[in-house]
Amino acid sequence: SCPLVFVNGLFAQQPHAVGQVRAFDGDEEGGRRRRQRMLGPEEDDAPPSDAAVAVMLMSEATAALRKHLMVAQVAEKLCEQIRRLSKGMMADLLGELPESMARSRSLCVCGLDAVVEAMRAHPQVAAVQQEGCLTLMFLTRRIGPESATARTVEAVLDAMRAHLHATQVLRHGASALVVSTYRNDAAVERVAEAGGLQLVVAAMRAH
Repeated sequence: SCPLVFVNGLFAQQPHAVGQVRAFDGDEEGGRRRRQRMLGPEEDDAPPSDAAVAVMLMSEATAALRKHLMVAQVAEKLCEQIRRLSKGMMADLLGELPESMARSRSLCVCGLDAVVEAMRAHPQVAAVQQEGCLTLMFLTRRIGPESATARTVEAVLDAMRAHLHATQVLRHGASALVVSTYRNDAAVERVAEAGGLQLVVAAMRAH
């Protein structure tokens, strides 16, 4: 059966959640100055180092992913950073938290679009597809049902088709599909129309 990966780190108290939101905010220029203080000056056109990626905020990581989209290893690391920032942020808490949560949700939408672009740019790189599927699963939980667009669903299904013998791609892809279709009839129809059921059966038979 398709695995369902549950998101850990739900917010027990509102002040804790507000602290999490701060990881999303901040402009790119402010983040660049912060990284320079911590890591030294960067080359403007050079791909960021792993250390630089690790201290990026959501807006910075999304911008860097779009800028260095064609560098597979960097794309994988930036997807991972976007996932780390979004992890634990749940859409159903949005109405209970301050306005800044709406800002973080908007940043997650931009991050999701960038992750899909990265997956499209590296269809044969299993590491990018694996991290991309896992990141989309977390972002979909964070954003809500409307994030399960045809483009997002197709990116996951294409990853699974291209890597039918890569167990982690299949595992994270199936998890992303489960989250995308939970209480979402429109997403169920998208998956069905794109051959998702047959693909999941094929994946199970391959392993």
